[in-house]
Amino acid sequence: MNKSTFAYFLLVAILFLHACKSKQNAAAESRPTTSNTTTLNEKERLERDYLFFEAEREKIIGNQANAASKFAAVIRIDPRSAAAHYELGQIKLQNSQIPEALYHAEQATKYSPENVWYQLLLATIFEQQRKFDQASKIYERLSKLEPTNVEYRLAWADVLARSEQYDKAINVLNQVEALIGINETISIEKKNIFLRMNKVDKASLELQNLAKAFPYELSYKHILADFYLTNNQSDLALKTLLDIEKMDSTDAQLHFSYAEYYRQMGDIDKSFKELKKAMANPNADADNKVKVLLSYYNLTEIKKDLLDQAFELCQAFISANQQDAKAHAVYGDFLFREKKWEAARESFSKALHEDKSRFAIWNQLLVIDSELNDMNSMYNTSKEAIDLFPYQPTLYLFLGSAAYRLKKYDESVDALNQGASLSVGNPPLSTQLYSSLGDAYHDIDKHEESDRAYEKALNFDPNNIYVLNNYAYYLTLRKEKLDKAKEMAYKTIIQEPENSSFLDTYAWVLFNRNEFQEANQFIDRALANGGMKSATILEHKGDILYKLGKPTDALDFWIRAQQVGGGSDKLIKKIAEKKLVD
Repeated sequence: MNKSTFAYFLLVAILFLHACKSKQNAAAESRPTTSNTTTLNEKERLERDYLFFEAEREKIIGNQANAASKFAAVIRIDPRSAAAHYELGQIKLQNSQIPEALYHAEQATKYSPENVWYQLLLATIFEQQRKFDQASKIYERLSKLEPTNVEYRLAWADVLARSEQYDKAINVLNQVEALIGINETISIEKKNIFLRMNKVDKASLELQNLAKAFPYELSYKHILADFYLTNNQSDLALKTLLDIEKMDSTDAQLHFSYAEYYRQMGDIDKSFKELKKAMANPNADADNKVKVLLSYYNLTEIKKDLLDQAFELCQAFISANQQDAKAHAVYGDFLFREKKWEAARESFSKALHEDKSRFAIWNQLLVIDSELNDMNSMYNTSKEAIDLFPYQPTLYLFLGSAAYRLKKYDESVDALNQGASLSVGNPPLSTQLYSSLGDAYHDIDKHEESDRAYEKALNFDPNNIYVLNNYAYYLTLRKEKLDKAKEMAYKTIIQEPENSSFLDTYAWVLFNRNEFQEANQFIDRALANGGMKSATILEHKGDILYKLGKPTDALDFWIRAQQVGGGSDKLIKKIAEKKLVD
């Protein structure tokens, strides 16, 4: 063993012994005890101590329910066991059983009033119940017992502030400050309390004192400048910013603050120039840059004239932070919203090049692939994303949909089934997955499985018009369950009476039920609502006319269907033979 390895193990051994000693001290404080007024015989003492040990063991290995049961058994033997009450109170608090936790904490402090840990548990429970006065009394008592313990005083000040005893809270924080000196945490808390009291001048003074105490800490001057800007004290804000600039003209935060100053002064051009400088500074905080761009994102929802500025700021951010995924991602968000799909895809791809761990960006990329109808990209991207996020069901929907469009039906079925197994608790997504699964099973002639998938989709969303339409149409193609198909198709046209696809499905169900006159009425509605551009709808019109004894008119619509492009594989034969082909 070399010297460095030996030193490491020696350090670990010292820390372990120290931890054991601390644990022993804590155990000595919390060991089951019997009061002078309670007499336990030897058997009872042994049983109590054994149960307490077992309860502690159960707690350590994470069996909280067993631990609680055994601590309760200890209390039945020795109702004055402060340690058992304390432990059981902790478990009850963790399980949000506040009244029970309070009872046991009160019993623990009753039988061992000097134990600090029992007092702290009781104070915590009082805070949960918003009984700040009782919690305050405990922290006050502990602070007097240990005058140099800062944590007790900070907790005391917190509950005083939460109970709106602001003057008392300030007094306690002043006591802490007397112990440790001016401190950022204390100064900020005092500032916040003074603001709640509407004492802006005193809040300002706290920040001034903090900045004076640490004259070379520019972050405190920035806090002061931000305070002035927030409270419309522009002159003082400018003076503070000029002080910062004298100390360090390259300060990364400075341009953000100047931008806000000029915005308040109504000089929008100067404000934008300062923002652009901040964005172009590679040392400026990237999260601040993102916040600025998010504010622009919201603004440009209403004020489209600010889009050019937003894009300029995005480009400045990217130029300064080429390897920051956030820079590319936020730019991608703007492009995505404006439906600039190719540019957005490029930006999101650059973001993932820098950081592949952000699932939301993968999802956006796949949505773009869908919008661009780029099934090859959707297929490859979803497979890559699944390797990184194997438990995200939406990825399997994208993969299954892409594989289906690429006619990789077996792979589509596998992906969609996997996604469905992961989508528990997400009814809308489950509906989509089972609906797509129904389509995929249909195309590989597994009709029973297809029907079951559609039924599952409808269990999640009984009125989903796309599931109802597809299920009805495929049943009609097979000439099965036509009553059910008619009922489902009718639901779709009730919800969307001008949807040509839904009207066509309903007409086609009626056609296969030999209800030709009614079918003709609905196919005409489909044609009037955009169906003249659909080869399928035109062909169906021809089929219906033929059954109505109008073969010449039927031929005319079949020819129109052929000219549009598409239609069934029997369309050419219908035209050639000038008759309906089964």
